[in-house]
Amino acid sequence: MTSACRVKTFGNMPDGREVHFAMLTNANGLSARILTLGAILQSVETPDRQGRFSNICLGHDSPEEYLADTNYMGAVIGRYANRIKGAAIRIDGIAHELSANEGAHCLHGGTAGFDKALWHIVSSGPDASITLSHVSPDGDQGFPGELTVEARYELNDRNELQLDIRATTTAPTVVSLAPHPYWNLSGHADRPLRDHSLQIAANKILAVSADKLPTGRIEAVQETGFDFRQSRDLDTSMPLDHCFILKHPSDSKQPVATLKHADSGRIMRLTTTAPALQAYDGHLLPSPLTGIALEPQQYPDAPNQPSFPSPLLRPGEIWRSTTVYSFGLDA
Repeated sequence: MTSACRVKTFGNMPDGREVHFAMLTNANGLSARILTLGAILQSVETPDRQGRFSNICLGHDSPEEYLADTNYMGAVIGRYANRIKGAAIRIDGIAHELSANEGAHCLHGGTAGFDKALWHIVSSGPDASITLSHVSPDGDQGFPGELTVEARYELNDRNELQLDIRATTTAPTVVSLAPHPYWNLSGHADRPLRDHSLQIAANKILAVSADKLPTGRIEAVQETGFDFRQSRDLDTSMPLDHCFILKHPSDSKQPVATLKHADSGRIMRLTTTAPALQAYDGHLLPSPLTGIALEPQQYPDAPNQPSFPSPLLRPGEIWRSTTVYSFGLDA
């Protein structure tokens, strides 16, 4: 078996435009399926310790289901992942009112974020790779500047799925682009997460208010329910939807998160250049779906938090992020 990328039709948008999928396969039989709708990672097929392949990434079967979905299933989120308080930002003293889609706040880019956009194929193959692009016009969801984004997925023979994202702008703007797949390593989307264990390389977490917005405080995870420095079972009795400050430098090759499923033996390790990781246990997913989202990103509400790393992108600069999902089996 050799690495390959095969592009086929997945369905149609309401206006008739075709949605395509790219099936990436490597020499070991692993596969990943990418949609042009939302640059969505629809499925990832990996083996368990008995060699049985199953899909470990939650997804839908049609464009209609994705367009109706409110959980950002598998998409590349933009322009700004997570929450922006009051759906408002100021750049160089100029106020910008954003799309408010979670009460008074802007979540994951607004009402019509990148998850609902039809991306275009820039290139595909001949190896197991595909590059997609999307142009967000000036003023899209209230964000200034025309933002041009490219997302490149590549599946190699080391069983690593790499996602490289880059963006440029025509005017000063804020950017936080993040992948949002949900994982259930059992290979069954209705199996509970309590038989998974999770490790996150983070000593600190962003404190949040009742509406999940950062307060500006940074708190230690030690002696709290958010201490995942050592691998431990997921406790589904305590909802998890929090942003961890990653302690590895951006050029580190060490995983910042490791997810394991004891029964199947599957392991997924996540490496990223992003400074933070939102861990969301999917407790608001419609029954019977269960999955955990591990979202590498900039700090939420950073445009309104001067003490946070700046998410500002100016013309002439290139915004970059790389995330690698490494799939394997427990010894």
